Amino acid sequence: MFSAKAAVLGVVVAVVAAGAVQAQSAPPIRKEVRELRRDVHELKADRVDLRKDKREVVVDKWTIRVSFTIEGPPHLELIVRLGLSALVVTHDQTEAMAMSDKILLLNFGQIEQQGTPDEMYNKPQTQFTAEFMGSNNHLPGTIAEVANGRALLAGEGFRLWGARRGGLKVGDKATGIIRLERTKMTPFPGENRVEAELVTAMFMGDRREHLFKLGELRLRCYGETSGADRWLELPADDLWLFPGSA
Repeated sequence: MFSAKAAVLGVVVAVVAAGAVQAQSAPPIRKEVRELRRDVHELKADRVDLRKDKREVVVDKWTIRVSFTIEGPPHLELIVRLGLSALVVTHDQTEAMAMSDKILLLNFGQIEQQGTPDEMYNKPQTQFTAEFMGSNNHLPGTIAEVANGRALLAGEGFRLWGARRGGLKVGDKATGIIRLERTKMTPFPGENRVEAELVTAMFMGDRREHLFKLGELRLRCYGETSGADRWLELPADDLWLFPGSA
């Protein structure tokens, strides 16, 4: 039977969170109900309902809201311990990726994309999904060439190859999107690299973030720099090109 944990990212439209049924052997249900109510009470939740006939748990997500720490959300432990499948509504993409086997991303009540956390983060099919699931750099431009599933994006001070999305053709306006962690600093020119001016560097605790200027564009990336790094590498497979302007 299906035993995955699923998270739905409610965007714009509020969605009610509900647990799903897990058909497998489990401890006596009454005992589990008492333990669940006790644990949820500790999380200061207001409402828990376990329906006797279906082994279905309904938890009010908005009152069970707790801090997401490195140990993971406490309600995930409850889900695992009870042997349930669960549908969790959240606006937090980090929480969704951490606790889910499958994610459904909603956009005005419609499913924008669904898949595993890895697919949602690394293989977004729409710009909305790419934007929502991570921190990105944006490069608006025009498609100058198309070849072998890739397209050449031409913009102010750059010509970069990227992974084509949405049937782009020569002359189309497009936006290049790449995750910050996949934008690399280097002291040398090379394939799919742009020369940019370092504006500032910020210490973020667990990493350093650098801000570069490319004409009117501002590009960010993580890492350490020697001060001589004035080129940014944007690997073609990691630069997703979507139809339309940013």
